[in-house]
Amino acid sequence: MTFKQSITAIKGIQFVVDDTGEKTAVIIDLAEWGEVWEDFYDVLVSKSRKDEPVISWEELKAESKQEKIKNGGEVRCWASALLKALKCHNIYS
Repeated sequence: MTFKQSITAIKGIQFVVDDTGEKTAVIIDLAEWGEVWEDFYDVLVSKSRKDEPVISWEELKAESKQEKIKNGGEVRCWASALLKALKCHNIYS
């Protein structure tokens, strides 16, 4: 494997190429492209979860409420933590 500067010479982007010159990976300078990488990564995560079961907003709220009751008011599950964060930012009431 070798590293090759981007053909289009984009600062902070390098390709890893195999012995035949085929691109096999990319190295992204996160100081330069961190925000773009976060967006790209979010899309990848979303696509990787497309076949996971879906839960409705109402089911999520009910699950959170039951979890809170079960734990004596303490937030322990991801759903409860999400709802708490949304309430904190006035996104959910």
